[in-house]
Amino acid sequence: MTRSINIKELNELLEKKSALTLIDVRRKTDYNASPQKIITATWHDPEEIDTWIKQLPVDNFTVAYCVKGGAVSQSVADRLQQSGLKSVFLEGGLNAWIENRQPIENIPASKNEYSIQETDIALLRKAGLCDEDI
Repeated sequence: MTRSINIKELNELLEKKSALTLIDVRRKTDYNASPQKIITATWHDPEEIDTWIKQLPVDNFTVAYCVKGGAVSQSVADRLQQSGLKSVFLEGGLNAWIENRQPIENIPASKNEYSIQETDIALLRKAGLCDEDI
């Protein structure tokens, strides 16, 4: 069974500057809908856990949180424990953290990180698209 940590315990770890990895594992839609996170946390898509789990520091204590400290963060913490990592989930999640007036930071707005190359525009024109459609 996955162990949990409460806000007071997390604050104590943060104040001691313990070897701690704080991960925001809200679903992508929840993450995009709420522009805030706990300071020092990094977001990891829970649906992609197989991709990022091996990147977590094995010597650190890992705390996972989701919106309410429910099934998402609990299942991630379970999976981390099964992989040999010391991990817990935050009781009440981000909602409880904010309700208890704990420090948060705004998530920078994502920017479109794509650009269209001139060669792509040439192909579109060759395919019969006009500049207005491009």
